[in-house]
Amino acid sequence: QQQQQQQQQQPSFDQQPAAVQVQEQNVIQEGPSSRTIQLWREVAFGIDKNQTVVWKNAVDSLEEGLQYLHTSNDARAFVEKYMKPVISILLEQLPHKIGMMERNC
Repeated sequence: QQQQQQQQQQPSFDQQPAAVQVQEQNVIQEGPSSRTIQLWREVAFGIDKNQTVVWKNAVDSLEEGLQYLHTSNDARAFVEKYMKPVISILLEQLPHKIGMMERNC
């Protein structure tokens, strides 16, 4: 029963990567990979359960979110819900390590 509750509480990002066609450029862009979806799940779980996240995973999750923001509902959902907590945690850890990409978020 506890395991079912945990599964229900975890963010439900799509399992399968999706292909999206960008009309303006007639280019087919692949959706987030299964590795990216898993990364978003791990970061979301860490924040939801412990308010912590590994630095590299935090930065990677934001970079992937930015890459797919306009083409993936999963990316948009992740960024809208977790960008602020991720950046807050990063700022608390080591403010001097914040790069330009993170500052521009």
